[in-house]
Amino acid sequence: CNLDMGNTRFIAARQDHSVELISHKNTVYHFDTQAIDAEEKKKGSTLAERHMGRQAHVKKDLFGQLIEQNEKGASAFRCGTGTRLSKDRTKVFAGKTGFPSLSVEHKLFIHPNISVLEDADLRYGRLEAYANLSISGVLTGAYPVSAGHIRAREIRGASILAIGDIESTVGITDAVITAQGDIRARYLHNCHIETFGNIYIENEIIDSEIYCSGKIDSGGCHIISSTVYAKKGIVLAGAGSGKTNPCTIGAGTEHHVLERIKQIDIEIQKVGV
Repeated sequence: CNLDMGNTRFIAARQDHSVELISHKNTVYHFDTQAIDAEEKKKGSTLAERHMGRQAHVKKDLFGQLIEQNEKGASAFRCGTGTRLSKDRTKVFAGKTGFPSLSVEHKLFIHPNISVLEDADLRYGRLEAYANLSISGVLTGAYPVSAGHIRAREIRGASILAIGDIESTVGITDAVITAQGDIRARYLHNCHIETFGNIYIENEIIDSEIYCSGKIDSGGCHIISSTVYAKKGIVLAGAGSGKTNPCTIGAGTEHHVLERIKQIDIEIQKVGV
């Protein structure tokens, strides 16, 4: 996958201590960490707490040498929007009433519910960051959107960062989406999508790029002039057309993670300029 994406230099192996660190830090989460929790937490509720175990863990590296991994810094909580850390850094509390989640970056969030009974456009104004959005009309590209779950009739030209799922009852057009949950729509036109979840499209995918760590389960969907990668498999009705550019389809690949690494490297370079 690295060679396919033009990465001539890359790390082939790295020692991972995450399992050992997690087993020793004795962290307890008071909500479902697999998705945005369906149970609302009140402001001030305890979301997570930990009781420190061993302060260091010794393990052999790839070359057989003993190394010591300090647990203190590695196991610190990371607070996102709507959460706050206790003074002794052993607990995380809800800073507002809403629905908790743990992102793939191990940040804790609280997502309040917001309903928009019209188009979310320039006239409506900015939406609250990391809220669960239910939009009766069209979500446009008037402002960048960061959210938990998003439900909208249609999405056009939007730049979206979502911790949860994204669902459009009509379709998604000209959008750039980075998500951690599932994406559902009738069609995708001219979109760039990266998600850790699954993708369910009913009718068609045209002129789009999709990088997915889940599966593309779209048995009734035809793709045209698009590039799609999914780690856990792809189900489609058909691909390609004699009058358009060819499609690229890759199943069981790591293209999504590598694409995310590339985007992070670009952000680091911009900060360093």
